Amino acid sequence: MISLFLAAISIFLFLRKKYFPSLMIFFFLFLDGFQIIPLDILTAGSFSGATLDSALFVFIGLFLLRGRVWLKHPIMQASFAKLVMVFIGLVILNLIYGLVVMDYSFADVFKGGRLYFFLLSFLMFTEIPLQIIYKLIKTLIFITFIQSILFSLQIVTGHSILQGPKELEVEDLNYVRFYNGPKLVDFSMLIVLFWNPFTKIKWLRWAMIFVFACNIVGPLDRGYLFAWFAAIGLSAVIYNRFDRKVFYILGIVIVGFAVLSISVVQKRVNEAIENLSALETISSGHTILDDNTFTYRIQHLAERIDYISTEPVGWLFGIGLVDERAPQVDHLPFHWGLADPSTGRITKVYTADIAWSMLFLTLGFVGTFLYALIFIWILLKFKKNSFIPEISKVIFTLIVLTFITSITSSGLIQPSYYVPLFVLIVFICKYQMQQTNKKKTASIQPHDTTPNLNYNSNL
Repeated sequence: MISLFLAAISIFLFLRKKYFPSLMIFFFLFLDGFQIIPLDILTAGSFSGATLDSALFVFIGLFLLRGRVWLKHPIMQASFAKLVMVFIGLVILNLIYGLVVMDYSFADVFKGGRLYFFLLSFLMFTEIPLQIIYKLIKTLIFITFIQSILFSLQIVTGHSILQGPKELEVEDLNYVRFYNGPKLVDFSMLIVLFWNPFTKIKWLRWAMIFVFACNIVGPLDRGYLFAWFAAIGLSAVIYNRFDRKVFYILGIVIVGFAVLSISVVQKRVNEAIENLSALETISSGHTILDDNTFTYRIQHLAERIDYISTEPVGWLFGIGLVDERAPQVDHLPFHWGLADPSTGRITKVYTADIAWSMLFLTLGFVGTFLYALIFIWILLKFKKNSFIPEISKVIFTLIVLTFITSITSSGLIQPSYYVPLFVLIVFICKYQMQQTNKKKTASIQPHDTTPNLNYNSNL
């Protein structure tokens, strides 16, 4: 009941134009109580065991009350907004298909499709003043910094502090790998790298970079580490002059060798190289039994694509948006998937190992294409932005990073990836509109309320 009570307070404060406390409550729910308060306490007595549903309740409630105003905002003329609306239309058709044709229950299709309704959350931020969005971004980064310190303490002590997936002990390395890192660590790291909003405390930026870097290296996720080096390297090539490109690429290579010199990281990379040899096994038509390799993920994806290719409207809807525990899921003829501890059977719909398996299976080819197109268009549109180039770098690098990791994680479909991304996009759009209006009126305001954005080109 606590989460629902907080959701009601958030809606009330928003309607009273108390935007900042309202949004802080929203993100508290959206980010699982900032991973500090146990979920069973926050969700006790509510209809769901996830605070994310309470955050969705906030958005849906506000959309019903304020949606007519939001839909009139000029940002709706942007191509990415139109793509989101088309995709949401397809999601609604998919839900109807699941209810009518596949005979899923309403609860099952709601649970299967709820992640995608957060795509409309950019509308909520259009009502927020520019200064409040700026304050919100800084506050979320600082909260992530505190979370990251706690995560680093987990590595030192070997005991869980943050809420989330528990640890995996690597016995031969005498090391505990934790998977409950802060959800906004990528978002926060890129902002302090490219755009430093904490100029008043100079040492804070470097402290944040160090602690965030520990969070990135700490889980010893090979694909994640590679994605970071690749995304930063690509950003350095695109956004710098030739002499700086060489300088930054050399710097990235040196940092890469430094990280590889750590014994536990080196062993994980060597394991990854050994796993690549199994790709030949797949290409020859054989299967592998290891459930912790890139080749396992490829087979997991191939099995789902093969299945929906044989379904009458699989190209359009896949199997439809559905929850993992729906009774119809038991009859899906899949063999690749990790075991669900609560049921003992393999998970067939949801997977944390590769985002594309879930996209193709539940959205079909058309839905997957539209979903990917939203972020590809954003990447191309905001790659260069003369108004706020530093934030454009953040948007570009975050999308590239998430697309690379999409073959080893489910991050691409998580609201914790794209909602903060939309906050930055709305921030740029509102700032651009503000500057354009100033030029049109050609008048000097007696008091400039534009926040001090501190645009420092750091990379």
